[in-house]
Amino acid sequence: MNTSCCARSRLGVHAFCCALIVGLGSLLAFNQQARANVFAAHLETSATSWNFQSGPITFSYRLNQPATSVNIEIYRAADPNTVIRTITNCPTARGLNQVSWDGTDDLGNQVPAGNDYKFRVIAVDAIGNTSGTWVDITPKPDGVNEIGDAQFGAPQGITINREPTSAHFGRIYISNSASTASTNPGATAAGDGLFLLNNDLTFRGGSASTAAAAANSSLVTSTTTSDVLSPWKCNINQDNPNEIVVSDYLDGYENVWVFNADGTEVQRLLNSSTTGPSTGAAANHGNQFCTLLSGIGTGRKLWAIDEDKDAGGTRFTGGYDLLRYDVGTTLSNYTGQPAEVKNGGTTHTNPTVTNFYSGWDMQFGRVKGTSRLYVACRRGNATTGNLAMVCWTLDGNGNLTGALWSVQNPALSVPAGLPDNYAEGWNYTSSIAVDEARGRGAVVSARVAKVLIFNTETGAIIGPAFTVGNGSTTSYRGIDADFDAAGNLYTANANDGHVRVWSPPDGPNSYTTPYSGTMLLNCPYATPTILVQPVSGKTCEGRSFTFSVVAEGHGAELTYQWKRGSTVVGTNSPTLTLSSVTAADAGNYTVTVNGCGSVTSSVATLTVVANCIPDYNGDNLVNQSDWVLWEACATGPDVPASSECLSASPPKDLDFDGDVDQDDFGIFQKCLNGEYEPDPACVR
Repeated sequence: MNTSCCARSRLGVHAFCCALIVGLGSLLAFNQQARANVFAAHLETSATSWNFQSGPITFSYRLNQPATSVNIEIYRAADPNTVIRTITNCPTARGLNQVSWDGTDDLGNQVPAGNDYKFRVIAVDAIGNTSGTWVDITPKPDGVNEIGDAQFGAPQGITINREPTSAHFGRIYISNSASTASTNPGATAAGDGLFLLNNDLTFRGGSASTAAAAANSSLVTSTTTSDVLSPWKCNINQDNPNEIVVSDYLDGYENVWVFNADGTEVQRLLNSSTTGPSTGAAANHGNQFCTLLSGIGTGRKLWAIDEDKDAGGTRFTGGYDLLRYDVGTTLSNYTGQPAEVKNGGTTHTNPTVTNFYSGWDMQFGRVKGTSRLYVACRRGNATTGNLAMVCWTLDGNGNLTGALWSVQNPALSVPAGLPDNYAEGWNYTSSIAVDEARGRGAVVSARVAKVLIFNTETGAIIGPAFTVGNGSTTSYRGIDADFDAAGNLYTANANDGHVRVWSPPDGPNSYTTPYSGTMLLNCPYATPTILVQPVSGKTCEGRSFTFSVVAEGHGAELTYQWKRGSTVVGTNSPTLTLSSVTAADAGNYTVTVNGCGSVTSSVATLTVVANCIPDYNGDNLVNQSDWVLWEACATGPDVPASSECLSASPPKDLDFDGDVDQDDFGIFQKCLNGEYEPDPACVR
């Protein structure tokens, strides 16, 4: 167990404990020559409301790969730029890690009670992948076999939650399309369905059975045509990361399902004609290669690439149309027929893109508020289509407004007799993934199992293709892909059952993950009470002046912060002494007392008098003539002087206590110099 994480103790405060649980389970060996872009996910707390007197609170996080360093910053939600505590040297192992906090700030002071504390995890990989190429860095527990080696029979879809503010940030979803267990050595997962993985590729909950969506059991056991028998692509709702849409490819079982983020609830959005909308394309849609969701509530839209789009009630082959349904909240909320966004093999003026054929996969930009839709085609046809990839722009209503760019399929220029995979990376494209935050995307060829990286702004190819596993020249099983938040590429290969991670050729990185919730710190004591408020006063330039406050509350743990206006001028003392004051010290003062909660005093005003030397007749002397003028205001102890005497300048009330008495005479007498100029410091 690593216990090096900034351990600290101090008198009067609970000793800080960094109880750390590193990489629950076995610690894994990694290829140190190439590291992934590291990021923390699945941030959780041992409690959302706690009392520091009963012990520290525990933060947990998962690292997708080993980090070089990890720090945790604690702050108030209302002021994220002000870090009240930094915990350094935290665990860096891949997997689950834990760190505890005792509720103190960087100075060792107990922080005030409140319900808006948050934390963020800053993971740094100073090693990174410096090879200049995309490298397979899938964890290998035994140094040879990859983690969960071939754990799925036919993983057709993969999607990753990349929204940092989501409670499910970093979660990986796999749609598996094999109805029986994988026959690959080391396989651990079986059956159709949606599986939930952590960002380190471990099963959510620790096993394949806990990782399978709870609703799957009803989907895979039924034999009716309304149930999922061949889950295909899966995607996260563009505008709601708590919804996962899964499409079905198999003829006769054309379904589209929506799961909640935990997979415990499921809703059918599109289904076979027996129970679907009664007329038109919405009733007799065909195979669903890929579906996307956008919008929330009644504004929800379903996008679909349909191989066998209905035409007059009869399915036809080779359509691969791009359709959009206004689905709202339930199956019954469809509004009319689907909008035919793009039809295979025909020309549309809006957008002006020709020869759209065999659409296979599509993705939104996945940056929140994106206005782009990317589509990849499975193959090119010499007579009906040569489009390989296109990026469309969308307006605020989700309508395509034009093509930003398009890429043509080079396979069409291949001489006769050469194999389909001659133009490797394009022919039989199975997947497209987009990382707009870094300006790049990935398109995957299923038959040759290779990836091409492209520029999302122009469609231009970035670097050579690289192999991501085994392809199949006889099967349409695909290889799906998605990027995580840190820029790593994940591939799910239905041919060999593997899910792999590919490190980008960008070198080291740093990623900050915020906790999605807030924490409440309770206190066992009452809010501090101010018994004696600070008192306003006057003083002469060059003199000192002291404000004081008397408060009770959390005993010795009370702290103080003095302010002049909004400027902090003193801390951690019930008194504030200003020495050799100047005109700049004049103003309104308050003190905030912190303990279990905080309380701020009433305003006390300091007035600074510029001319305090008692030269009342202005002859630069302090002598008998000035004495006569001062004596005219004398009242005796505790007898209020007249307003004229109290407002006189230079002051007659030299100690500013409201009367003109012997105390003031004592100050005046120190300035008497007869026929000599007085000492400028005589009233100090």
